[in-house]
Amino acid sequence: MISVVIPAKNETLSINSVISNLVTTIEFDFEILIVVEDLNDPTIISINDEFKQNPKIKITMNEHTSGVAGSIKTGIEKSTGSVIVITMADSSDNVSDINKMSKIVLSGYDIVVASRYAPGGGSVNAPLLKSSLSRYSGVLLRLLTKVQTTDPTNAFKAYSRNFVSRHSIESTSGFTIGLELIGKGILEGAHITEIPTIWTERNSGKSNFKIFKWFSSYVYWFLVCIKNRFIHVVG
Repeated sequence: MISVVIPAKNETLSINSVISNLVTTIEFDFEILIVVEDLNDPTIISINDEFKQNPKIKITMNEHTSGVAGSIKTGIEKSTGSVIVITMADSSDNVSDINKMSKIVLSGYDIVVASRYAPGGGSVNAPLLKSSLSRYSGVLLRLLTKVQTTDPTNAFKAYSRNFVSRHSIESTSGFTIGLELIGKGILEGAHITEIPTIWTERNSGKSNFKIFKWFSSYVYWFLVCIKNRFIHVVG
């Protein structure tokens, strides 16, 4: 089964569209876990209006540090699938890629990254600063660690259950869980690969991405990736 984890906060304008696309697109047995911050989030009402009777759609509360990192961690812990996919509630990710990502994981890979910078990938209306930082940090990290992805900071990834179960998640801010797990994969010599994806900037609602607030956390895990490459090679 494929577990799709979606952190959500005040996403009434897009969440039902994302869920509908997932329901009609995924070729496997699946569950969709939407993780919210509190019971008063209007996202819950929006989902229940359309999907309350669908047992595959599950709403759960963040049980860790407030914010997206805690929500993703909660979703991973509560998921039951052999493949875990993290995607966003704002329609920015191309969820049709999930089938291919899942098949690759099921073939034996630990992490599959949906890359905006792989040949055939791209971004639509991406903020310049955000896209530049992600692109060039990916180039540098690949150069220094030989990791097989051009877009390690993208949260849109698929993980094998076996890989995730071997690692405790330490991140407490932003979307750094994805980079953290890349770093831990580098340390153990995990099978990591990517597929191209087209990412689209949201056209409704408010982004919860806080680049300056989370920057130090990204730098920390970036350096951990480099250190882990050195340890893996020397070891």
